[in-house]
Amino acid sequence: MFSNSPVPLLGTGKTSSQFQETSDREGTKDTEEEIQSFRNTLSYPLLALEQRLEDDCSFRVTVAENGDIEKVVVLVPCRYNVFEDQFRKQIQNWNFKSSRGKEIVLPIRFRIHARE
Repeated sequence: MFSNSPVPLLGTGKTSSQFQETSDREGTKDTEEEIQSFRNTLSYPLLALEQRLEDDCSFRVTVAENGDIEKVVVLVPCRYNVFEDQFRKQIQNWNFKSSRGKEIVLPIRFRIHARE
């Protein structure tokens, strides 16, 4: 007899339904971690730093199956072109691993953090 009850999965401490829910969340987590990793490596443009410019921008990025960037669409434009130029320059050299074959949205905040 078969039942619709979740089946315990050996070695995981989870039932089959819990394992699927965790796997779904982990895929999202990996994408979020990748986005955060890219944000952390994004260089602040020297010209903007010298002029103490800050900005908020948002982009939709299409990631190819091999992890390369296929397309970048501006969702929220930067007030200063220097930020969009920096984003486009660096995103072209980035290779996404967990977001392959997806469209992702990257909200970017360019902020100068003063040391106190």
